[in-house]
Amino acid sequence: MPDPITERDRQAAIKAVIDNKLSYRQAETLTGVSKSKIHELIQEAKANPERILFRDNKAEILEGIQAKLISLADDDLLKTMLSKRGFTDAAILEDKIRLIRGQATSISAVDIRQLIASVSVDTPEDMGVDMGVSVKDVPQNK
Repeated sequence: MPDPITERDRQAAIKAVIDNKLSYRQAETLTGVSKSKIHELIQEAKANPERILFRDNKAEILEGIQAKLISLADDDLLKTMLSKRGFTDAAILEDKIRLIRGQATSISAVDIRQLIASVSVDTPEDMGVDMGVSVKDVPQNK
């Protein structure tokens, strides 16, 4: 008997669990595919050699797509891209590549504050050194 699940439902169920990190129960509610069938689909998808190859080479594949996008852009297309979205698509791919490789994608103000807080700056006075000059002796620009 043929499988009553459509290819669309099949892909939606797999995506819900693998890509969107939903539970089988949540995916069942979303797609109408039973939890047991979702489990079966996930096991098949995880064992798919093409998926394994893609997963293991995702950063390189995305780099190839990024390079192709950039190489296809002529001056007119670049002007259009800049006027509409800038280089958002290429930048998104770059962030994804860096995330896959475990590299930082940005440095936030919180990261900078944590770094500054972790660095201790001692003045000569704090270290018990008499410099013969006090901060009060330094002229102030007004």
